[in-house]
Amino acid sequence: MNSYKRKERKQIITIIVTFAVVLALIVVYNVVRNMNFDDSGDSTDDEGEAGTFQIIDEDYKNVTELSYVHDGEELKFKVVDGKWTLVDDPDFPLDQTTVSYMAGAISDYGAYRKFEYDSEKFSDYGFDKPTYKISVTYYDKDKDSFRTRSYVIGSKNPVTGYYYFHEDGDKYLYSINDALFQYFDYTKEELFSADKIPDPDLKDIVDITAEYNGETYVLEPRDETDESDTADDSDTSKDEKDPVETLMDVLTRDIKLSYKTCVDYTKSDDNNIKYGFDNPTLKLTVNYKEYEKVEAVSGASEATIVKDKSCTLIFGSVVTPAEETNTESDDSSAENDTAEDAENTENNDTTESTESKIYLKIDGSHITYQINYSLYEKILSYFTEVDTEVDE
Repeated sequence: MNSYKRKERKQIITIIVTFAVVLALIVVYNVVRNMNFDDSGDSTDDEGEAGTFQIIDEDYKNVTELSYVHDGEELKFKVVDGKWTLVDDPDFPLDQTTVSYMAGAISDYGAYRKFEYDSEKFSDYGFDKPTYKISVTYYDKDKDSFRTRSYVIGSKNPVTGYYYFHEDGDKYLYSINDALFQYFDYTKEELFSADKIPDPDLKDIVDITAEYNGETYVLEPRDETDESDTADDSDTSKDEKDPVETLMDVLTRDIKLSYKTCVDYTKSDDNNIKYGFDNPTLKLTVNYKEYEKVEAVSGASEATIVKDKSCTLIFGSVVTPAEETNTESDDSSAENDTAEDAENTENNDTTESTESKIYLKIDGSHITYQINYSLYEKILSYFTEVDTEVDE
């Protein structure tokens, strides 16, 4: 009898537990269902057609204009003479490769779901505060005309993980992933294409010449063959790095050419005089060899062409801390400065204002940079021991 009661009690407990689990599942189902329904666009997603859809299929080579808005910043690009330019700032040194990738990415893209677009749910899709707004203009060779396609990418659906995508004039709305975003996640500063100082292997460097005070100085790589024949075992100089190698480290690692060190990129003939490049303090030229492989003609092996290359750094006028402060004061609006602002300016960035600067440009470039004067002194010391102190 006791055994029967225990068995009966277990059955009752099992039924109660099962009922509780089922009830909990029903509650969870309804919560998720309501969340999905309340997200407005999500219920539309469920009614839409799932699959893969080619929503953009264009030839990126025909893109002539491109613009996008992201995080409140709008950037507009246009092809001029075969190169991408920033519409609002044509002289800006624009990263050609990155913008070309943008054009390619937005010209070929697919979606995972489509459904009827309901304009009344504009804000529900996040189009009132879009993640991206992108506009692309294509040149139609057959019609000899231009056409523009404009897209808006809204909010992320928390259930599907996809973003709402719509093209102006399209009756359908699409769900896309975020793979496209990486191509457009750039600010103007990040699209700045700074000059690059070449960094060839030591064996490919012919020499480095310096023109200073009317004199020409030449620094050549050490001849390791001659040194191995003449140096004795007690000579430790052979273990030291070649001066040419250490100087190249200064040029390629210590000198920072970037948006932050750029002071001017306008294409103006007056800049040579303005920054002292017409009468340079120093001209430094790296002469080196570059090897280019060319395809072989029928029956011949691959050939290598040796090219003579050079890069010249031109150092202009020197800017003392006092002169730099005056320049910054001239560029700012005195009317908007308060006594508190002035006090904060004096207390901040004191380390940067204690060292003189010098203007620098790469020969053939229109970008002017400003680097610390101590770097200039360090470079000059490889060629001659001179007094480079600046009168402040």
